[in-house]
Amino acid sequence: MNYSGLVLALDISKTNTGIAEGRPGETPRLSSLPFRKDHDGILSADRRALKWIALRLSVEPDLTLVRVAIEAPLQTVPPDTGNIKTTLQLYSLVMTVGAFAEERGCMVAIHPPGTIRKHFIQNGGLKSDEAKRQVFARCQALGWEPENFDQSDAAALWWFACRKWAPREVQIVDPLFLKAQGRAA
Repeated sequence: MNYSGLVLALDISKTNTGIAEGRPGETPRLSSLPFRKDHDGILSADRRALKWIALRLSVEPDLTLVRVAIEAPLQTVPPDTGNIKTTLQLYSLVMTVGAFAEERGCMVAIHPPGTIRKHFIQNGGLKSDEAKRQVFARCQALGWEPENFDQSDAAALWWFACRKWAPREVQIVDPLFLKAQGRAA
């Protein structure tokens, strides 16, 4: 049986969290929000994330039909872009949201960004800035209309999760197919 429940995908980052949600085969609804605010401690951001996921899941009638996909944080933060506090914050947010969703009965999966990009843009080894541009462009070609890289990364994760959980329902993202359909890749 092919999965047809809600897929909720989260690209948690140190600034804004990208969110994509919808059922496989649909166009994902995209949004973004900050869990962390300037001068926050780790627990303040986790508290906001916990409150958000609790409220979001509270409107779903059957949480066993909700699947949550989270982009894995990078193993280390490059010295020029962050520090140990940032690394701990990202891991803490991912674990807080994931553990809460799993405790409520949702299936939760954490996927590395390189694996997502390998399938979504057919290249998992690009530098971050170029990968984000290509993911954003692919989302636009699919008609998903992300407003920022947080949303487009979440959309790519959503697509990847749908591909895993409902492979027969997932949209084709191959650039040759999109070109044949008259959309830029």
